[in-house]
Amino acid sequence: MTAARAKIFRLAVALLVLLVAVGVAWRFELATKAKTASFAVLLADGIAAQSQHNYNLAISLYRDALVLRPTSDVALFDLGDAEQFAGNGMAARYYYAETLRQNPSDAAALFNVGILDLTSEPRVAQSLFSRAIILAARSGKTALEAEADVNLGTVLINEGHRALGLATKNRGYQLDPSLRSHMG
Repeated sequence: MTAARAKIFRLAVALLVLLVAVGVAWRFELATKAKTASFAVLLADGIAAQSQHNYNLAISLYRDALVLRPTSDVALFDLGDAEQFAGNGMAARYYYAETLRQNPSDAAALFNVGILDLTSEPRVAQSLFSRAIILAARSGKTALEAEADVNLGTVLINEGHRALGLATKNRGYQLDPSLRSHMG
């Protein structure tokens, strides 16, 4: 082996050792985080950050929670919600899809995807709101059912089905009269 090849070989081995060390340090950091912060604490902290409109922190905390429980539909939904409020529609859509993969009857995830599709894909939104209404009604989530009714009614009106749209919106307002003041 020539001196130049030997030098390149030693450099390659040193780089490989460095990459392995970085990987071990990263796994150690994740393990340490997992020990010091439980899933429930990370989720609660994420919710608190999101309620204060600190979406970047909430996103980070939800991602950390998902390291501990990668298939948690709750953490996936909350991460999608934070991404949506942060203006990251594509990321939100991905996490809602993952939520629905874990829990196909998650009415809130269907509703939020409907909101994302409201202007660009009104017929898809219509279908999503319809499914969300059924699932929310089955699970006793009256507020979500009412919001989905009002949004579905708006889509129906915009699609030329005025009478059905108004009836659907009125059903939502009957379920939750407070919606009339902020959803119109």
